Amino acid sequence: MSNATHKDITTQEVQTLLIEGAKYSASDDAEKAAKCYARILDLESQNAEIYLLLARCLYRLGLKRNDVFGGADDGEDSENDEDEDESDADDEDGEENGDDGEKKQKLNSKLYQFDHEEEDIDESTLQNFEDATNASAYVDARGESILQGGNGQDESKQQDEDEEEEQEADMSIGDTFEDFLQGNLFENGLELLYRARIMYMEPHGEDKEDSEALSKDTQLKLAQLYDLLGDIDQELEDFTQAVRDYEGSLKFYDKSLAPEEREILVDVYLKLTDALRWSDFDDKDSLNKEQRQRHLQELEKLIRSRIDENRSKDVEADQSHLERLKEDQESLKLDKPKAGKSLVPELMAQAILRQALGGSQGKVNDLSKMVKKKKTKSSKGSRRK
Repeated sequence: MSNATHKDITTQEVQTLLIEGAKYSASDDAEKAAKCYARILDLESQNAEIYLLLARCLYRLGLKRNDVFGGADDGEDSENDEDEDESDADDEDGEENGDDGEKKQKLNSKLYQFDHEEEDIDESTLQNFEDATNASAYVDARGESILQGGNGQDESKQQDEDEEEEQEADMSIGDTFEDFLQGNLFENGLELLYRARIMYMEPHGEDKEDSEALSKDTQLKLAQLYDLLGDIDQELEDFTQAVRDYEGSLKFYDKSLAPEEREILVDVYLKLTDALRWSDFDDKDSLNKEQRQRHLQELEKLIRSRIDENRSKDVEADQSHLERLKEDQESLKLDKPKAGKSLVPELMAQAILRQALGGSQGKVNDLSKMVKKKKTKSSKGSRRK
């Protein structure tokens, strides 16, 4: 088969997979869509847009899995409660039996030593056992004596640990892109987005992000990429980084959107201000008070503008946003930033989910499990700019 013929077949397969992936995405089957895009990357791995599509599928799939397993803790708690009840019952029986319990404990300590340290065996005892049984003649699967002792085991353990470290050092998830569907989907999505960002910026260099060298289409793709980075950061509870990524998204959207398309800026600002409420002021990478105030004021201006111009689809919800923004600004003036104790307003949650699902969903109900955050500080290194 000639190279030209093989290329034509590959191109046809890629086109078919693109169509199937789009259909699965439209029908909200993120897993099948992800497999289609993963297969495309196996065929041609230098397509930044497919990295972005696959990362978005992993994000959507991660949200679904979190929602499905959201009630697991309740089950675990109930099992723990049952175990505690059984333990309490055993304790009561032990108190009633009195001396019988102590005798059983002495008997168990003779028969079993699972909860005690192993007895030290002196070298003479070990040598007598070896002489009597010729144990040193037996070898394990590696050809080593079964009585080699702790040194051999330590060396083997160290060798295994070295191999594991080498595997961890490899940035690739697996042999095929479908392996990205395994493990932490949000972390895998981040890696895909990092690769896509390099591809978008590579022809121009990182230092030319603010220049006109980037086409409008590339700027729009980078805006979507940073927007998705921020969404994934929030799921990983890295709120400070989420703010930075949403800022990057707004920067590129501002350059690439037509005037009639700028409504999306409100959605991004809503997510940014939500991340600000959770972002720790003590974090060295966190925004200062003036920077936070500017974002809050800009969002307030955008929301008031669309209310005044009758572009608001839900005036009541927008008024609620304005009230919340007023509280946030007052808190900043008092140097008492509010902790994100309340849930995100439902309209904002719907905006996040609609964008994550590619606009294919209508009203979304009962989103508390998807958007609820714990006020915890993730121990993350400085991953990116």
